[in-house]
Amino acid sequence: MTSMSNETAPVKKPWEPTTAGTLNIISGCFGIGGGIYFAKIGELDWDLPALIIAIVGVVGISRIALGAIALIGGIFARRRRLWELALAGSIIAILCAPPLGILSTIFVSIGKKEFK
Repeated sequence: MTSMSNETAPVKKPWEPTTAGTLNIISGCFGIGGGIYFAKIGELDWDLPALIIAIVGVVGISRIALGAIALIGGIFARRRRLWELALAGSIIAILCAPPLGILSTIFVSIGKKEFK
C-alpha cells in the first residue's frame, strides 16, 4: 500500500523574469553610479567652460533618473508584476548598460506570460 503524503512538489518558476530583473537592477546601478560621476564633474578643478560643465551635469542627472527607472523595472520584473513597467525598465536599461539592457529586454519579452 502506498502512503499518501501532504507534501506537494515545489512549483518551478521560469528563470527569464528573475534574470531580467537582476540585469535591470545591475544596469540601473550602473546608470545611477555613472550619473553621480557626471553630475559631480563640475566640482573638479578642471578648466572647462561653464556651458560644458552644465551640459555634463544635465547628462548626469538624466542618467540618475534613467537608472532609477531601470532599477524600479528590475524590481517589478523580479516580482513578476506590471509587465509594462518591467519592459519599460528593460528598454531604459539599454541606455544605462547596453549589453545587459538588451538581454534584459529579451528575457522580459520571453517571460511575458509569467507576469500578473
